[in-house]
Amino acid sequence: MAQTLKYVIGKDYRPLTVLEAKGGNTFTPDYDKTNWVQARQYEDSLRQVFIEITNEDGSAFDLTGTNIMFEGILPDNEHKILDNSHVVFYEDPTTGKFRFDMPAQAFSVAGQYKQAFFRVVKDYRNISTLEFKFEVLADMVVTGLVPRDYISPLDDLFNTIKETETKNVAELKKIVDDKINEITDLMTTLNQTNSATLSELNSAKTALSALEEKIKQDGLFTQGEAEEFKKSVKSDLENLFSDAKKSMENQNVNDFSSLAITDPQNMYAEEMPTYFNDTFNHATNVPHGDNIVNI
Repeated sequence: MAQTLKYVIGKDYRPLTVLEAKGGNTFTPDYDKTNWVQARQYEDSLRQVFIEITNEDGSAFDLTGTNIMFEGILPDNEHKILDNSHVVFYEDPTTGKFRFDMPAQAFSVAGQYKQAFFRVVKDYRNISTLEFKFEVLADMVVTGLVPRDYISPLDDLFNTIKETETKNVAELKKIVDDKINEITDLMTTLNQTNSATLSELNSAKTALSALEEKIKQDGLFTQGEAEEFKKSVKSDLENLFSDAKKSMENQNVNDFSSLAITDPQNMYAEEMPTYFNDTFNHATNVPHGDNIVNI
């Protein structure tokens, strides 16, 4: 069950304790018996306290633009709470009403708070409520929450820093991963390009070698073509001289010198490519007499 704390600014009063009157800061005030909060140790945020603040004339205390803090000294009289992160305005702030969801650190130590109240801050000015009795019942079953000072603005700052660090680490890792992927992709592309380029170069080299061999044959007249041409010429000349010899034998002519072909190369002058003349002239040898032409 949620507890409702009611305060009237300018009317609420409690007498000073003896120690307060002497300037001390340790005391047990005479609490207003209507304003109290009791919870079990280690509760977390589900313990809600409703607060209503009015002025002395009964009008609502306007909380518009205010920063509201819960301040307290834990039962160990050592650790402190300063929390402005758990205030919820469930109505219009002008009504002077809000809800406060107590954080887990508020219940870390069993016993009675040495002091607990709310402070309202606006435009660097502040006003506070009277203390309320705040008791934390012991939990004999579960233990674990270590008491510490809980200052929510600092905790929020530390959490923000931690989140920022985590985010920055994640962002940095992403940048590094992206760069690694970019370099990997580039290397892959270069390797693929290099393989393709090497293949093209090998093909071009083969084609150029073949072309070079062609060029070495003078005007692309290949060795194979030369062999075929040579066979054709040799066959024609042998047939020619064979027929001439038979004709002269029939005429009882023993001297073939008059029939000797003195320039057999001219017989095929029109058939031969001009660039093959030297090769043909060198390869052919047509002697006179009974000798057969050797090519």
